[in-house]
Amino acid sequence: TIESLGAQKPNHLFLEAVKVLK
Repeated sequence: TIESLGAQKPNHLFLEAVKVLK
């Protein structure tokens, strides 16, 4: 999942982008 990828690779910008898209 996206969250698991974020946990492995802390891409803050990517996670924030996902939140914006949702």
